[in-house]
Amino acid sequence: MILILLGPPGAGKGTQARRLQEEFHLKQIATGDLVREEIASGSDLGKRIKAIIDRGEYPDDQIFIDMFRREMSKPAKGFICDGFPRTINQAQVLDDFLTEIKKPLTAVIEMDVDQELLIKRLSGRFNCKECKASYNDYFSPTLKEGVCDICGSTEFFRRSDDNPEAVKRRFEVYREQTSQLVDFYQAKGLLYRVNGNNAPDEVHAEIVRLIHKLTSSEVSIKLSSS
Repeated sequence: MILILLGPPGAGKGTQARRLQEEFHLKQIATGDLVREEIASGSDLGKRIKAIIDRGEYPDDQIFIDMFRREMSKPAKGFICDGFPRTINQAQVLDDFLTEIKKPLTAVIEMDVDQELLIKRLSGRFNCKECKASYNDYFSPTLKEGVCDICGSTEFFRRSDDNPEAVKRRFEVYREQTSQLVDFYQAKGLLYRVNGNNAPDEVHAEIVRLIHKLTSSEVSIKLSSS
């Protein structure tokens, strides 16, 4: 099984991918994780990627293509692609690669989320500097202001690209880049949509129902734009 999760930053792709990975024993390949690992390495490429992301932009196609080909060449029961492909060029390269390794794409699942909700999810999130516990100003603040619920630390940090203006720009770039991508997969009959505005458990249940229907061949559902 090979799944692609689409959705703007903050849609919850990573959360859903991790749960699907455990439930269906698939290997998660996340653009965000690969990029963060590269940045953390302190390499020249990592520094270049960080500068691009801090501007609210995305690295060029070839960087992602090379990383994903490397990961998908490793043995696994199946894959969940989180954040890739993002452009038509990436999608076509992925198609060619899957044909080469004789592994067909099962489904492309797009998580639809309202822009204002995304801004709150991203601009409001912060982490404890000591234990890395995650919080959000709007949805899950610390029980005691300025104190981590887990370890009691009073030091926190936010990602540099989570300011509201950068978040808006990332959303706009996502829409610009993926509008054709959505049409591309819809034309192939592979595109399915779920409501990413819902709570994570509800989104997960909707995706699992869809996967069971697809893999059991009991029902063929093709969701199109409303």
